Amino acid sequence: MTNLPSRLHIVGASARAAATLSGVADLHTCDLFADHDLCQVANADKIPGTSFPHEFLRWAVSKGVAGACGHDPVRSASSWMYTGGLENHPGLVDAISDHHQLAGCSGEVLAAVRDPFRLAQFVADARIDGVRSPVISWDPETLFNLPQASRQSIRVLRKPLKSCGGLGIQKVEAGAEVDDDEAVVEVDDEAKFLEEPTLYYQQFVEGVPQAGLFLASDDDCRLLGVTRSWVNASGGDPFRYEGSLGPLRIDERNAADQNGNGDTWLRWLRLGQALSKQFGMRGLFGVDAIVTADYEIVPLEVNPRFTASMELLPLIEDRTVVEWHLATCRTGVLPDQQSCLAARFPETEQGRPGRPFVGKGILYAPASSELVGSIEWNDNLRQRLIEIATANDATLADLPVNGETICPGSPIMTVLTRGDDPEKIRTALSWSPGQLFDLIWQATVSS
Repeated sequence: MTNLPSRLHIVGASARAAATLSGVADLHTCDLFADHDLCQVANADKIPGTSFPHEFLRWAVSKGVAGACGHDPVRSASSWMYTGGLENHPGLVDAISDHHQLAGCSGEVLAAVRDPFRLAQFVADARIDGVRSPVISWDPETLFNLPQASRQSIRVLRKPLKSCGGLGIQKVEAGAEVDDDEAVVEVDDEAKFLEEPTLYYQQFVEGVPQAGLFLASDDDCRLLGVTRSWVNASGGDPFRYEGSLGPLRIDERNAADQNGNGDTWLRWLRLGQALSKQFGMRGLFGVDAIVTADYEIVPLEVNPRFTASMELLPLIEDRTVVEWHLATCRTGVLPDQQSCLAARFPETEQGRPGRPFVGKGILYAPASSELVGSIEWNDNLRQRLIEIATANDATLADLPVNGETICPGSPIMTVLTRGDDPEKIRTALSWSPGQLFDLIWQATVSS
């Protein structure tokens, strides 16, 4: 494919999915895992969690500065892009961009669009049909005392300003003592110095978690697809991201119900176009939202980067979404919107959407450190797990390297599967930590 850099650096919490879709041969990554399958496609480096994310800058500097073409996005031979976690560190993004040509949103864009109050205010002011902003506040009592509902019926969430993957979000009960000091949040040195707030509160929105996936140039935006998000049903992080299903079969031909509601495809498209224009986003970005029973879209946050569910999207004009991201950031070219639609909804002879759903599940280690530490990863164990997954029509990704230590509560691997029944896919991916380790023990015994 043309319009790709000859060398690409990918930085973030996990680089595997973006790396495998990049289409770049000279590939360098730095993340928290350097998993086995990432090492097969890239020169993969790893930083410890205690050094996240600032060690990335030292790594980027060690990889050299932008080439003789400077920061001309078309002529520069080397580019870099970021994945999860770095959207919360605009200063770091700009610092790395001093050494490599950025394919993505600048720190200035991140600081603006990642501000939940600026986002909510813009959505309210934009008045997009079928889209509304969530009710948020710095003070939970403000939300409990709103006039439209009784105090007992209102549910409130405490959310970190800097979060990733739904971590750190907790429910707050009416009248309960709120101790913000006990919240586990990511706080940078500047915020500590300025004594900036690290938490805010949002009125809970009933509905289905979805993500709109977009690609933006300087003057236009494409809706690439919509996915269903799955979160943890219980445990210490009840809103932890645990996987996705997609792309959902939502488009202008079949989105409306018998009452004329639910033109969600058009609503998603208009939302993405408005956001990209207002905040100046470039390249891939995702919008996490709740879609209510009345088909209203309530955007909760914007992730201005390649997101976890984007690997579920099909090829568009024979290019992956990461290839499109790199090409768009270099030249401004976008795929035709009809091509995006056709890729998601290929027609069978009977005129029905023929593409199966793709499911992605992230499997986490249980809280027991004794159980986690007793597993020794090796080639035989990895191969046996792959065989078991293959026999169940699934694919494993993000597999640990030999000798890897799995920390309690951390992700172990990713399971990918496909089919026509979303419920069956969800069931197939819903392995409890106990079931997972039973499977690993079986594989250990038989390997």
